[in-house]
Amino acid sequence: LGLDNAEGEYIAFVDADDWIEATFLECMYPYDDFFDLVCAYYKAHGWKGWIAKPYDNCSFDKNTLPLFFEQHLISCNTVWCKLFKRQLIWDYRVKFDLAYSYGEDTLFVLDYLYCVDSVCTIDNDGYNYCVNACSDGLSAKPVDLDKYTCLIDSLSTRIDTLSEKYPWNSYRVKMEILRLSCNRVFKEMDYNENNASELLSEFCQNKNVADVIRCKIIPKSIIKRFFYYMLCLKL
Repeated sequence: LGLDNAEGEYIAFVDADDWIEATFLECMYPYDDFFDLVCAYYKAHGWKGWIAKPYDNCSFDKNTLPLFFEQHLISCNTVWCKLFKRQLIWDYRVKFDLAYSYGEDTLFVLDYLYCVDSVCTIDNDGYNYCVNACSDGLSAKPVDLDKYTCLIDSLSTRIDTLSEKYPWNSYRVKMEILRLSCNRVFKEMDYNENNASELLSEFCQNKNVADVIRCKIIPKSIIKRFFYYMLCLKL
């Protein structure tokens, strides 16, 4: 609804529980005269031991966009912390997929990146990201596995399409992005359900999910490593 009614030259997003510094947009605005997308960084509130790794001031054109994808796509998969050109969104009909309440940000960014010719990253962390305190631990709520499977397949297709337009080594980035969605499923499943094993088995038979589980890019968490090991052994 916001995109349909926006009249400005640029589009920026701020999540409802986040906030920005007074100079955040001012610092980003000068760059957008020359680039289709401006990416800033953020400060995270609510993560223990959070260490920010701000971007350098870098620019990427058609020839160097693959380098941007390889270096920054994982950390640039949300719509906030960015400045988009409204005309590009309008011309290419980039929209949020209303079927999803999770992962729609990443789909939007991937669709938009397919339309751009230039991107820049800036050393600006004026965005304040509030981490959901309820995200730790199992929430034990019903998970729509069909929807998550469709999301994971859609993410995979978008990244493959992007790598076809701008050839780059997308495997690592693709696995990391898909892993985020898989981990959310594994985290939110109610393992006390009678058919939990059947649901999990069916989910893991999806090709993209299976690729994530077997991927040699091992997550740092010992618990996740053990969990993936058990999945590989079908335990």
